[in-house]
Amino acid sequence: MKNNHLLERMAQAVDLGTEPIPGKSLVEIVSDCSVLIENHCGVMAYSGECITVKTKEGCIVVSGSRMILSKMSKELLRINGKICTVELRRRM
Repeated sequence: MKNNHLLERMAQAVDLGTEPIPGKSLVEIVSDCSVLIENHCGVMAYSGECITVKTKEGCIVVSGSRMILSKMSKELLRINGKICTVELRRRM
């Protein structure tokens, strides 16, 4: 846990900006048709209209229509369909 805080402070100090911090989730949105999530912790809910993905930061909720999990591995998850919203629900 301490290493994550150290990595975050180092990234802020050198202003990496767009570079992901190791171990943190990375969400990439491609237009309104695809969402890529790296470093996820699993799928919590799945339907054609809403997919909820667990991460260390909380839950990422992707809403839309005709949504499918087109790729899923231990590190990577890709959602395809007509994407309307992508929301991060932080842990409290």
